[in-house]
Amino acid sequence: MIYMEITKENFKEKLRIRREQYGLSRKQFALQVGVSAMAIYDWEKGNRMPRIPTLKIIADVLGLDREIFDFLIEKKEEKI
Repeated sequence: MIYMEITKENFKEKLRIRREQYGLSRKQFALQVGVSAMAIYDWEKGNRMPRIPTLKIIADVLGLDREIFDFLIEKKEEKI
């Protein structure tokens, strides 16, 4: 697993960079994560954020430590 410094502000850029490092198109990545390519586009443009269960899948697909998304998970759970 790889640990990267990810914040809500840089999530979109880090997601795109990591996806491209794995050589995945948006469509390929979307298939692995179980969402639409448009959802990937929206995340990478900063229009939306993934749901908590999806963040865990993203971490697994991209070989990242799930803890890097803790800041997002904590914020989302506070809203509930």
